[in-house]
Amino acid sequence: MNSEKPPALKPPSAATIRHWANIQDIQIIRQFPQPHVDLFKLGKSCPYWWQLFQTAPVLAFMVARCWHFDGLPETGASERIHKYLSLRRTAICEALGFPSCERTLRILSKIILDQPSHWFPYLFLLRELLKQEPSALEVLGQIPKITTRDLNLLILGAHTTDDVFNFSGDVSHLAWFLRMPTIKRHWIGNLYAAGLHERTTLQFSKNFAGDPFEFDLVFNAFMEPIKPLAAFTNERKVVAYLQECRMRRKVFCDALTHVSQTFESFTWPDSPLEPTDRIVPLLSAAELKEEGQLMNHCVASYTFQMMRGDYFVYRVLTSPRCTLGIRFIHGGWTMDQLCAVDNATVVDPAIIAMVEEWLLSTFRKQTEGGSYFWNYLTAISEHSGLPIRKGGKNDLENFPFQ
Repeated sequence: MNSEKPPALKPPSAATIRHWANIQDIQIIRQFPQPHVDLFKLGKSCPYWWQLFQTAPVLAFMVARCWHFDGLPETGASERIHKYLSLRRTAICEALGFPSCERTLRILSKIILDQPSHWFPYLFLLRELLKQEPSALEVLGQIPKITTRDLNLLILGAHTTDDVFNFSGDVSHLAWFLRMPTIKRHWIGNLYAAGLHERTTLQFSKNFAGDPFEFDLVFNAFMEPIKPLAAFTNERKVVAYLQECRMRRKVFCDALTHVSQTFESFTWPDSPLEPTDRIVPLLSAAELKEEGQLMNHCVASYTFQMMRGDYFVYRVLTSPRCTLGIRFIHGGWTMDQLCAVDNATVVDPAIIAMVEEWLLSTFRKQTEGGSYFWNYLTAISEHSGLPIRKGGKNDLENFPFQ
């Protein structure tokens, strides 16, 4: 790498700019977390930036966004950028808070940050790690290409597929964590993973056959989001907090399992539309399960939505025998699906016309929206002793109850 002070350069010609700003470079710049137009302006006023970008794109990126790294105001950043570009590259690293050595430059040149949204937090985290654990320079120096997975591996001491600490731009509070032995960092990482990501649906999924979104809806009605690691100042506080979270989660899951086991006898919404002798409502979870087994389709997976009040299922006693699902959208009920055995599409125009006519002409019942789902949450709260948190209630009110 060229670490000498660059010679004074004349303003570049249009041809030179086109040569430096080739298509590949432009596509890379467009992935930067912030608008790229100002980077082209920077290239015109300070052509050495393009040379730096072609040989050390991560360092060039940090220079172009220097106010995020040097802690100084964005005002005046243009002058600082020009000043940084007149320095040796090791001096640029030092000015931006990284160790001033050739090994830092080699590490920066090997970084592959796959998702632009990860650039800032991971560069901040790398900077803090290199400050607190100098041995990281040697470890990273042995890796041919450095990815976010490699950084997670080094930070936690074990492979982790998620950013379990909710990294943000301000990672200065993580110094206490990065000074810990690797085995302790790994242990705290496992505590976070258990509290934050392993939301086992337990008996819930067996009774509801719903997707994770449905579980999250119930989970978030009782559980607060877990705080990021940067919110703590020492190991003792974060461990006590995470252990409390795990205890609350166990209490919630036990209550959820207990209430779900009696779900088939739970209060069920009335049919929202007046039935006929050929269009018959399913009035319980047990009937919904039976319909799914009889027709060999997944109608039982709509159990949770039906209890929530924005979906309902009917038997259609025709030949062929059908199952009808209606959904509450934009203030009214509309056909969602009409299928025969094995989810076969119904093509008989007479059956389709009958159902559509029924939807248009049948009497709409007035029901109390959301009461059945709220009763279910109340039962969980009474069994667990956990209150339905205010934020969770507000989230629930946004759903399209009838």
